[in-house]
Amino acid sequence: MTEKMVIKAVQKKSVRPLANLMGELGFTKISYLNDTLTIERVLGYDLKGKPELDYRVSFAPNEIVLEYEVTKGKNKRGRLLSVLPTFLNVLQIAEDYYDIKPSAIYSKRLANRRGLLRHQTIGDILRDKRGDR
Repeated sequence: MTEKMVIKAVQKKSVRPLANLMGELGFTKISYLNDTLTIERVLGYDLKGKPELDYRVSFAPNEIVLEYEVTKGKNKRGRLLSVLPTFLNVLQIAEDYYDIKPSAIYSKRLANRRGLLRHQTIGDILRDKRGDR
């Protein structure tokens, strides 16, 4: 199942040069289409050649989107916590290209089981993980 985190951001300049920076970091695929730079890491391929996505970051003009796979039966929060450090590092590399409000990084929207959206901060996720709630 694919989970998604969207960070509202304003692009200050073209992200095309950012592709060169990201290219040196070992991502599996880097593409630039319609003013959006997409970087992704693939874990491997199945027998039919379909890629198994680890995570993908898309740099669009008005947002930065993190998409990551959560294997069936695995903990969603634990998976988020495993990709979050990489995502924060990528955001730091992109800081010359975007204006990002810090509050946008610390909050994300999660779909609950009924398909409704609720607002939850990264702090809430960490507390849930530790069982403080």
